[in-house]
Amino acid sequence: MSWHAAVDYRKAKAGSLSPLPALDYGEVHKVGEEVIIAALSDDVRSIIHPQNTAKIVVKKAITTLLEDRHYLAKLVDCPEVDIATPFFQELCEGVRSALVEQIINSSHTSLILSPTLIVILASPAGTIAMRVGDGSIVYRQSGRSYESMFQQNPENSDLTSIAAPNALEKIEVASQPGIAEFICASTGGLIPLSIRKTEHRPRAPFFRPLDQCAAMAETDDDIHRGLRTFLRSAPFIDHLKKDCTLMLGGYRANGYCAA
Repeated sequence: MSWHAAVDYRKAKAGSLSPLPALDYGEVHKVGEEVIIAALSDDVRSIIHPQNTAKIVVKKAITTLLEDRHYLAKLVDCPEVDIATPFFQELCEGVRSALVEQIINSSHTSLILSPTLIVILASPAGTIAMRVGDGSIVYRQSGRSYESMFQQNPENSDLTSIAAPNALEKIEVASQPGIAEFICASTGGLIPLSIRKTEHRPRAPFFRPLDQCAAMAETDDDIHRGLRTFLRSAPFIDHLKKDCTLMLGGYRANGYCAA
């Protein structure tokens, strides 16, 4: 039993004349074979600046999780909201401090702060996740349909910045017991394409090819190649209005992961 997972990004095309690369950022790390931790963030591309604050946010979040082995083990064994919330609040405070330090050390007073932070920890016991701002996490358990970890509204996304004074009040924490065979997280650019406007539920046709990619993958590189193909060839990609980062994970039991 093991996870295969990867992250990739896509720069928006529709109405975008900026030469800047995608300022979203994401990372996924495996702890042993049965645990993955991932973080995603996005930046606001309205002016040119030398720092990618989304990268600062993600690296600080991942480092915090990896370094606090005691709490990481606790969340792996008991992925519950009550246990996770105090830890995620401390994590967000650490991220905010890292951003403030970057601002102080930067000669560019117009430094833009990343509005989004998504963190995921998945293990056989379940999935625990947090979100500040925009973005989505969709999962599928064996024999079930696609579900969202958080309520989604493509038209009224909460763009509260992780660096805002009320960031801790805006933290959303959600958990789902039991193994998820498929997990897909994205920054806000993909929400209009992946979440139905009316029911605010995942669009199965969007996630099905990703699910099949995860099911057939035998390595993390297979997942990454599938993601790159999806983000560069899917028909709707030309309609992207915002840069996006996509994380995909599949859990393989007994050598196979059912799609």
